[in-house]
Amino acid sequence: MFTTASSKMEGLVSLKIDDLLFPQTELIARLHHCHVVLLLGYCSECQGKHAERLLIFEYLPNGNLRDCLDGAPGKESMDWGIRVGIALGAARGLEYLHEATAPRILHRDVKSRNILLDEKWRAKITDLGMAKRLRTDHFPAAPVLQQECRVL
Repeated sequence: MFTTASSKMEGLVSLKIDDLLFPQTELIARLHHCHVVLLLGYCSECQGKHAERLLIFEYLPNGNLRDCLDGAPGKESMDWGIRVGIALGAARGLEYLHEATAPRILHRDVKSRNILLDEKWRAKITDLGMAKRLRTDHFPAAPVLQQECRVL
């Protein structure tokens, strides 16, 4: 059983947005790797001209790498062994996105806030909002999800 986190996307109702969003959400839902945050579900609710869309992700209790490196209150310090393990895990997650997915995905926003840590300090890549799918000729195709998201 997972505890979950969600990203909320708000905006106007648009068939064009939903036509792009559903296939791209499906693409993200097919990503299954121990170093990529798991998408558990999706919800879209429309009221008149206003729409809210939620992406439901697995919850990772140690938060993001940036807060852990900054020594945020309530976070235990990480020794060098843990830090090296996190770096290797993040690299493996990016390698999976760049080389093993079909179509391949270029993240384009790798930073310490987009690396989340589970209870065993394993790194998981998150926030594919700026990502692009790569065509077979290695050039970027359409963006995966290019909307403002807020983590709740």
